[in-house]
This record gives sequence, C-alpha cells and structure tokens, in this order.
Amino acid sequence: PKNIELRHEITKHHHDSQGAAPVSIAVPSGRSQSELYRMALAQARMHPSRVSYVEAHGTGTQKGDPIECRSIADVFGTASRAAPGADQRRVVRVGSVKGNIGHGEAASGIASLIKVLLMLRNGKIPPQAGFEVLNPAIAGSTDEMSRTHGLEICSKRVSNWDAKFRVACVNNYGASGTNVALVVCQPPVLSRPSTADNTSPRRHAQKYPFLITSHSATHLGQYTAELSSLLDDHSGTTPRDDDDDAQRPSSLL
Repeated sequence: PKNIELRHEITKHHHDSQGAAPVSIAVPSGRSQSELYRMALAQARMHPSRVSYVEAHGTGTQKGDPIECRSIADVFGTASRAAPGADQRRVVRVGSVKGNIGHGEAASGIASLIKVLLMLRNGKIPPQAGFEVLNPAIAGSTDEMSRTHGLEICSKRVSNWDAKFRVACVNNYGASGTNVALVVCQPPVLSRPSTADNTSPRRHAQKYPFLITSHSATHLGQYTAELSSLLDDHSGTTPRDDDDDAQRPSSLL
C-alpha cells in the first residue's frame, strides 16, 4: 500500500439547462439562469448565502452581462442575506477570466474552473482584468451595484478570500442557450500528524481512488506501472513544517 496525502478542491455539484425561448440568440434568459443556480445549489445541499464568489460567464456584451448580473443577484445577492444566520453585510464578489485570456469558446468553462480552483487553493481573489467602467445597464456605479444587488467586482488589487468556508459558483453558457453552473468549495481540513509521531508521518492520510483510462490494455498497464513507480518514489517523503507548499493544498496528477 502507498500512503500519499492528497488535498484538493471539492466539486459539490453541477447542473445544466436549456434557456427559455429568448427574443434573440444573443439575449439569454435570466429566469432560466436563476433556476439553474437554485437547482445546482439544491443538489449540492448548499444555501446560496454560503456562496461568496461567482465566476461569471461575462463575455462583455451589452445585453448578456446585465442579464447575468441580475440572475446572480437574484439568487446570491441581497435576497440571500435574509437567511437565518446570514451575514447582512456580506457581498458576493464577481469576476470573469475572459478579461485575462479572452473567450476560450469550447474551453471557456474549464478555464473558469481552473481559475476558481487556484483561487480556492490560495485563498485569494484577483482583480478583474481590464475593468474600467461598469456597464450602466447593470448599475450606475460599483457602489450602487453593491448596495442594490449585493455584488462587488474586485477591481483594484488582489484581496483575501476571507469567507469562513469558501464556496464559489462557476457559470458557463453556450451560444445555443445551454446553461451550466458548477458549485465548488474548499476541501475539508485534514488533521496533520503529530510531530511526536516520527515513525509514520503519513499514516493518517486519507485514501483516494485513481481513475486511469486508456485505449488499450497494454497502455493501461504501462500507465498503472508508471503511477505505481511515482507513488513509490514519494511514499517516504514528508513536507517540512516550514515549507510554504506544505501549508496549502497540493495535487498529485
């Protein structure tokens, strides 16, 4: 048996839907988007007040962005503060990776997910790239956007993601009206072995399955042998307590 400690972000649930008949292919349905978020949250058993960041589809269009912002605010914004125990001062931060890399077309969804996973890993929210002026169809100013909708665009500098439990919603929409929402949250905190236990520092590490696929049995055997060799090479290593990488989640791929 190989004892390898893995820490990773948790994909709680995703849901997809088809937008209601829009007036134009370029005009999405805000009602369908809001219903999609609620279905994804329900299946993830997550209250909307727990979501503190939304990675928007955010293509920068005059029609689409205001509709998406209203659907986000409808589910995650001011209305969700009415929940028992919810922070009345909470605002949901909104951003989109398209400001950094443009529209990735079919890869735009995975780009958004990768961004959010890195944010969860580092506990940081980056500023929205290229943001200068808010679309007036959303709100007259960012302050008004915060007061009216309970949404905030991180526009100046990298900020700490200071929620007690970090949860995000990742949106991605297709040109044909297909809507997808993904609820992602931080991983559970794993207790580190006692420093007094020097005999087996990773004895208490959790176990995770590896899914290995291949086009042939021969290649599958090769992949399995390479992975087994990699695990053997790392089975005796332990990160130092003063190592920065040891203090944050890591992935072994």
